[in-house]
Amino acid sequence: MKKDIREGLPQGPFDNVVWDAAIEHFTEAEIDKIMREIVECLGQDGILSGYTLTEAKDGRKSNPLHEYEFKDKEDLRRFFTPHFKFVKVWETIYPRRHNLYFVASQAPINVFD
Repeated sequence: MKKDIREGLPQGPFDNVVWDAAIEHFTEAEIDKIMREIVECLGQDGILSGYTLTEAKDGRKSNPLHEYEFKDKEDLRRFFTPHFKFVKVWETIYPRRHNLYFVASQAPINVFD
């Protein structure tokens, strides 16, 4: 069964929701709505995790299907902070690709501590 995430999420609670290489396919308003729904379906200690990429330095999208490509770590972080108490964002930078990774939760996160 195929379902569009914009039409709602499965019932939780879940320990982990993974949003890999997909957050950039949504508009800012859609990301905000989906974040609110993810918070509702995560368990008390549940974690949202995943990765995305940054926009090109010249502003071109790497994929025409992307609605929003993030400028940097802080740009991505701002989508999480209204919804989660604990947010970590880090990056890897390669000559042809700049990746952003994230974890977010209502409980403390023990990543890279």
